[in-house]
Amino acid sequence: MAEYAKILNGLDEATVAKNRRIIREYQDAVGQMEYTLGLERLSSPDLSDPTLVRVLDLLLDTYRTESNGVLYEKTSDDLHIEPLRKQLRSVIEALRNPEGEKGKGIVDPKNTRLPLTGAIDCLEFIRSMALAYVENPSSNIGYLDFLARITPREQKRGSILIP
Repeated sequence: MAEYAKILNGLDEATVAKNRRIIREYQDAVGQMEYTLGLERLSSPDLSDPTLVRVLDLLLDTYRTESNGVLYEKTSDDLHIEPLRKQLRSVIEALRNPEGEKGKGIVDPKNTRLPLTGAIDCLEFIRSMALAYVENPSSNIGYLDFLARITPREQKRGSILIP
C-alpha cells in the first residue's frame, strides 16, 4: 500500500482532484473494472501496464466518438490487446445497460445505469493510474500487479475431510 501512496503523490493536483470526484461518483463502476483487470492479470502473467494503456485508449476513442453521436467501435488486430478490450467493454456495457431483475428486462431502480460520461470518466481514471505507474521508474510493481494483489481469489475447498 505504501507503493500505491507513492504513486498517488506523483500525480498533479488537477488529476488528483478529478480522480477523487470520479471515485466519489462512480466508485462501484471503477471497482468492477479494476476487479476485472485484477482477475485478468492473475490469469495472464504477461499482461502489462503499457498494454492496458493501449486498451484504454481504444475504449476511450470508442466512447468519445459515441459522445459525439457516432457509433463506431475501435478495435485492434493485436492479440494481446483485443481480448482485454472486449472483456472490459462488456463490463462497461453491462454497467451502462443493466438487464434488470433476473434478466426479465425490468430495470431495478436501485440498479442505476452508468452514463456515457461516467464510463469515460472511469476509463480516464484507470488510464491515469496505469500511466502513473508506467511513468514512475522507481515503482517496484505495476498497476495491474497492484490490482492482482488486492483481487479476492476464489477459495478452494480442501481435500481433507473433518469428521
